[in-house]
Amino acid sequence: MTSKPRCPAFVKTGPKKGQQCGNPAGFQTDHFGVGLCVAHGGNRTVWQSTENPTLLGRVQDFLDDPDVFDSRKELAILKGAIQDLLQKASDNPSDTVSIRMLRDYLDTLSKAQERAFKILAGKQYYLTLAQAEQIVRKLGMIWQEESDKVIAKHPEVSPALREIRSATASRLRQALAFPQLAAPEDV
Repeated sequence: MTSKPRCPAFVKTGPKKGQQCGNPAGFQTDHFGVGLCVAHGGNRTVWQSTENPTLLGRVQDFLDDPDVFDSRKELAILKGAIQDLLQKASDNPSDTVSIRMLRDYLDTLSKAQERAFKILAGKQYYLTLAQAEQIVRKLGMIWQEESDKVIAKHPEVSPALREIRSATASRLRQALAFPQLAAPEDV
């Protein structure tokens, strides 16, 4: 008689500390009979199991995706599913299952769009104005130091280099004059 596989985790506290978990393998997870039970994180690691190669392949596709945060496809799928559920609900107003699913999908879509917006905003607005100003100032200081070194080694280029340096400094001052944002009451 063969025994059924048990959760491979070991109890960490209580009177059974150090003993193997008594739950069946995969107990209360989507992979019953294989791996950890729900109490020991079973659903968190199922994708790593070679016992589910389809899921492992899908996870690997996401890991290989160069822009894993681009969720336009998923948002489109959600929007399509919502349209489908809206049609079902309007065809049969007593279909409470479709109505509940519609509510859940709308909630999921709202949260997904909010996350997508935050990700997009993070990609587009990489530097603050203060950081950009600091970079421009540092570049000006580097230009000043390097031109001083060249003038020290080659005094004959001093007049031309000083003229270029003066023009560059003027342009940097103009570049640092960022337009001020309008106050909320002025908008």
